Amino acid sequence: LSCRGVSGELERAAARAMLLPTEAAVCTGAAVTALWRTFVSKRNLLQWQTAAQGESASGTLGAYLRAMWPQCLLGAASAGAAIFVPSAAACALWLAGPVLGKYLSGGQLRPERVSGEDREYLLGEVKRMWGYFSTFCCAEYGYLPPDNFQEQPPVGAAARTSPTNIGLALVSALAAADLGAEEKARSFALIENILDTAEGLPKWRGHLFNWYDIKKLAPLEPKYVSTVDSGNLAACLTALAAGLREYGRADLAARAEELAAGMDFEALYDKRRRLFRIGYDVDKGLLSEGLYDLMSSEARLTGFYAVARGIVGRRHWRALSRAMVSCAGRRGMASGAGTMFEYLMPELILPLKTGGALWESARFCLFAQRRDVDPGQPWGESESAFYSLDGALSYRYKAHGCAALALKRGMGADTVTAPYASYLALCVSPEEAVKNLRRFESFGAEGRFGPYEAVDFTPSRCPEGGKVVRCVMAHHLGMSITAAANCLLGNIMVKRFMSSPEMRAFEPLLAEKTSPRAVTLRPGRD
Repeated sequence: LSCRGVSGELERAAARAMLLPTEAAVCTGAAVTALWRTFVSKRNLLQWQTAAQGESASGTLGAYLRAMWPQCLLGAASAGAAIFVPSAAACALWLAGPVLGKYLSGGQLRPERVSGEDREYLLGEVKRMWGYFSTFCCAEYGYLPPDNFQEQPPVGAAARTSPTNIGLALVSALAAADLGAEEKARSFALIENILDTAEGLPKWRGHLFNWYDIKKLAPLEPKYVSTVDSGNLAACLTALAAGLREYGRADLAARAEELAAGMDFEALYDKRRRLFRIGYDVDKGLLSEGLYDLMSSEARLTGFYAVARGIVGRRHWRALSRAMVSCAGRRGMASGAGTMFEYLMPELILPLKTGGALWESARFCLFAQRRDVDPGQPWGESESAFYSLDGALSYRYKAHGCAALALKRGMGADTVTAPYASYLALCVSPEEAVKNLRRFESFGAEGRFGPYEAVDFTPSRCPEGGKVVRCVMAHHLGMSITAAANCLLGNIMVKRFMSSPEMRAFEPLLAEKTSPRAVTLRPGRD
């Protein structure tokens, strides 16, 4: 049997069984390993194939051989007794299991190394960005990060925060310790203070509310729970706990895990549609009408976490749309607004797999985004503040995306690029991302806390050229620090998150291939 022929049979079998091809590839190995441990070795009875599947899915051929050797042994032992063609084919399939597993799953994306000069540049930027958290995560604000700080007009710090801000502040503190941007003792002290405050905040079914007044430490009205914000926080807490254990801080790790475990994600899940609702209005007692239904969405991280934890079934993952769009002869999965945030934010925590649909879509996103700006301008359109003020003299905020990637109409009317989008792109093309960050500097987009929020090139607002949006957002700085740590330290936050046996067990979901029969919804907008 040829490798492609067998993979085709596996795909068809997977479709019949409602399994992804990567899941089908490991099912036989899981069953054989379970039988071997139960009746022969009597060892590792509580591990089963859960962790091994994750290890094999992300590693080398050797890792697959180590994980699946029982089925290879059984296949070899059975081959001599095989008389009929179907039984011989089954033996061959068992023997070829490790090769098929690697072929179907792909490997974890390992981006090229940044040069020594670029490393120093990123380290310097991390230290400046970390200054935001070390300055504002103070007793005045309950050690929680203000949502943003506006330098010009001089509005100052916004005394509110969100679960995403809190989660990214925690992993940023860990990253600062990893990279030497902060003394370890000070990082752990801040983590402890943030956990102290978070544990004491009013909650709904274990979920933090979407916004808090960080001077009063009280939820802002109307009280609302955001599904994606809670998912971001839970994922950050999981990675944080693993990192804290590396440093011997098991006490803090246990508190982080307890905070994540207390969140009732099932209450935000639509069982009939097998999708998460946008959130829950606590005052009205109603779930939002809207649903997260796209794979290319920031909610992908929440979905993966919930599936891996066993909170929702794998059918949720299958229910996410893989709708395709094309641009200049290339194609990838569509997103709602065509933002870099939707495509790459989850990869701060989740691994990209070479050859997988998510990997291809990430590269497609960069390709389309780079084509979407004029020569000489920095690329990277995402949700961000832009050069327009509200009645309180604060910058307005919305999603800015690439029309070629977006299902939502009207995207592309503005041209606003954000430096944090380049940090997200480090996991795909670090050299080009650093070049783009330096390009932002040439437009004056660098301040006290590293890169400013954005540069607005929209002609109707900025007829004389790009205008720098002179503010910084806590979650954008936190994403940038985390992305830089991953780039400089071998995907350190990703590895921490995936070190959980539950997360490793479902890693094959992230290696799903693009189906050659996938329908393209819309021709490319060139």
